[in-house]
Amino acid sequence: KEEKPFDHNTITKIKIYLQSYYYFGNVSTSAVQAVVENQIAKAPKKNKLKEVISNYIWDKIPRINDFMTKIYGVESSDYTTAVSRIFWLSMVKRIIQPGCKADIMIILEGPEGIKKSASLELIGGVHYDIAGKDPKNKDFYQKLTGNFIVEMGELNSFTKSEHNDIQEMLSTTTDKFRVPFGRVVEAHPRTCIFVGTTNDSNYLKSENARRYLPVLTTTVDFESLEKNLEQYFAEAYSRLQAGEDHWEYPRDIAKEQTNLRQQEDDPWYEMIAHFVSDIAIVRTGTLLGAYCLNMRSEMQNKMHTNRIGQIMRKLKYRYEVRVINGVRQKAWISDETIGKRFSTDQDKLETFLPINFMKEKI
Repeated sequence: KEEKPFDHNTITKIKIYLQSYYYFGNVSTSAVQAVVENQIAKAPKKNKLKEVISNYIWDKIPRINDFMTKIYGVESSDYTTAVSRIFWLSMVKRIIQPGCKADIMIILEGPEGIKKSASLELIGGVHYDIAGKDPKNKDFYQKLTGNFIVEMGELNSFTKSEHNDIQEMLSTTTDKFRVPFGRVVEAHPRTCIFVGTTNDSNYLKSENARRYLPVLTTTVDFESLEKNLEQYFAEAYSRLQAGEDHWEYPRDIAKEQTNLRQQEDDPWYEMIAHFVSDIAIVRTGTLLGAYCLNMRSEMQNKMHTNRIGQIMRKLKYRYEVRVINGVRQKAWISDETIGKRFSTDQDKLETFLPINFMKEKI
């Protein structure tokens, strides 16, 4: 069992002991605390979890690559195989080498009642915990100490700003904070990975979701998980010792997965996607107007243009300045222009030409 950091009760018990058995009189709390901190600092640090896992013997039967499919009923694919691999190898890597790179968060989507959280607790045991909601709060990081799997629950309740904070937090390898009763801020190499859970597919409120790896779960096979749990750890440790990396995954496929979930959030997506399906260049005003969304000009505002921007970037359009009908204007340009027409009959061939080219011609 992992040693836990001392708290106020521990200090009080030491004071009572000293005063009762050694007749020290009134011992100050700060003096006792200073002595305890000094002894802890001198004590050699042991990675007991690493010792335990390294003693597991793998039976050479591969299990990890099918983990998400076998345990959570996720549809089998190259993507889910990669998610299964990175889940186990990054988790065990953080156990044996705290502070290593592990900047992604696997998200278990699925209906309420299949006990996604209980499965994570089974894997982590006493080293599992549920994170707070605010990564900017120091209490958030104190809950990470001594754990190797931390759940971020109910992601559908998080705001866009909170999702952005999570993305930033995931990239951190060492947390700096002052422990309770500690006197100075100390560095704590991160020992855990994060796993998100949600019952709602419409939880991605931010475009910045590049560190999320979502999978759709349908069940949890607790019997198989409990039976093979030690072998999962043993296989991950063996593969890491053989030199396998713990961070690579198909980023293009992962981006497609997050994009699919983001598209479901906005009812404008299908309307705009249909309108620009064969259009190479289009202005925001055209999309807001009668050609597409049919929104009256007095109703249009900055919020609407930002909303369109999010959708157009998902559709692989970039926002650039072009010369349209002899006037410099900003427009959305498709990354694939071959075989596409213009957005309106008024947009002429010069639409495609960069500003410098037009200046040379003039």
